Amino acid sequence: MKQIVIIGAFDKTDMMLYLCKLVSLNHKVLLVDATGYERYKYAYPKIELDTEIHQHDQFDIAEEVTAMEIYQRLIAEGTYDYVLIDLEDIEFASHWSEADQFFMVTSYDNPVMQRNLRLMEAFSSSLDGTRLIPVTRVICEVAGTLLEEYLDDLFSPLPIEWKDTLVYYPDERDLAARIHNQARSNVNIKRISGEYRKVLNEMAESIMEIGPAEAKKLWKRAERSR
Repeated sequence: MKQIVIIGAFDKTDMMLYLCKLVSLNHKVLLVDATGYERYKYAYPKIELDTEIHQHDQFDIAEEVTAMEIYQRLIAEGTYDYVLIDLEDIEFASHWSEADQFFMVTSYDNPVMQRNLRLMEAFSSSLDGTRLIPVTRVICEVAGTLLEEYLDDLFSPLPIEWKDTLVYYPDERDLAARIHNQARSNVNIKRISGEYRKVLNEMAESIMEIGPAEAKKLWKRAERSR
C-alpha cells in the first residue's frame, strides 16, 4: 500500500477527486479527508449518509478522519493499493511524516501561504532533524504576483527538500467542471483546462510511477469511463 499525503490550506477537493479517478482505473484507492473542515461532506452526491466509507465513482472516500486510530482501522479493513490523504488539519499533521510521497498545494494568497507554513511546521515536527522531507509543490498561480523564490525563503527553516514544482493557472473551465462534478455520481474530467490537466497527469505519473505515454492512455480511459 502506498500512502500519498497532499498537504495544503487550499480547497483541493476537485484535485483529489480527479487524481483518485485516474489512479482507481488500475488500483484500489481510498481518499482520506484529514482536512478538519468537512471539505468532502458536500463535494459529491451520496447514497448513504451514515457510513464511514463512501463509494464514489470507482474509489472510496473516508470523511472527517481526525485520529490515527481511525485511519489505521480503515486501511486495515480495506486492502487498498493507494491511499491519498488530503491533509489540512494542523493538530493531526505531525502523524503523517512517514508516508511514501508528499505534495504541497498552495497559492500566493498570504493567508494560504502562512497557514501552509504552520501546517508544514506541524508536519515536520516529529522528525529528528537527520533527514529532509521530499515534497513536490503544486502552485495555483496568478501572473504578475509573487515568485517561487518567496516560497523558498518562507519555508527555508524547515527540513524540506523541494523535488519539483508544478504550476497551473485558475481557469473558468476548471471552476465550472468542479461545480458540475459536485452533482454527478461519477467524476467527469473532459472539461478540464489544458494546464490543469498537465499538472494532474504529472502528479498521477509520479504517484503511480508511470511514464507520460501511459498517463496519456490513462487519461483517455478516464474520459471514457462512466
